[in-house]
Amino acid sequence: MLRPEFFHSGAVAVSLSGICWDSFHKLAWWDWISSLAQLVWRSSEQQKAGLSIEYRVADLNVFELERDSFDVVFASGALHHIHELERLLLQVRDCLSTNGFLIASEYVGPNQLQWTDSQVRAINDILELLPSRYKRRISASTEFKLSFLGPSSIEEMNRADPTEAVHSEDIVPLVRNIFRMVEFKPIGGTILHMMLQDIIGNFQPGNDADDCILRLICQLEWNLISSGQLGSDFAYFVARPVTDREAPLK
Repeated sequence: MLRPEFFHSGAVAVSLSGICWDSFHKLAWWDWISSLAQLVWRSSEQQKAGLSIEYRVADLNVFELERDSFDVVFASGALHHIHELERLLLQVRDCLSTNGFLIASEYVGPNQLQWTDSQVRAINDILELLPSRYKRRISASTEFKLSFLGPSSIEEMNRADPTEAVHSEDIVPLVRNIFRMVEFKPIGGTILHMMLQDIIGNFQPGNDADDCILRLICQLEWNLISSGQLGSDFAYFVARPVTDREAPLK
């Protein structure tokens, strides 16, 4: 939930990853993969709604933003795909107005999804206890997810997608160094992300037993994160540019 005091009337926003807010005076939407047809469709739909939105396809590793040109920058699942992460964050800092904000929801766990032994062990401990009906794979109904093998090798990750979580571990430290962190919320996913992959469809919303098991797993994950035994692989945060009179609030 975004606090009302974060924004003023007629704010101008840029989205690095497809978040659209019709309360802003103007919105620029930057994507690094999108077809021309999608851009035309999006643009026409928003024009019908009377919104001022600029769409562009850009390589976020090299693009340039005009200084002091935006009040808010949104990033949802975008920063962890950036090779030139520090450069991008400096661009974002410089493009924001004095009272501007960076608002992000990101994967901030191990680089290139190299999950820790503790994570893998916790996931497998839960899978072992889970009744069989919850472990049937959604993608192959005759197969069961009996264990989680852990991360793919770096070589396999680079072949599949060299941008995946390439500097994810560095996102929070860099933001704290370049910006003033206003709000930081760890939102978990350390166990849930990969434990529920391909089996989440076995849990039916509104079923008391299914809901109870999911709540218990969520609570277990949060207990492990809160106690410092595991980190939070996902986070939501709000940050502001540091003025000449301020030091970064970490």
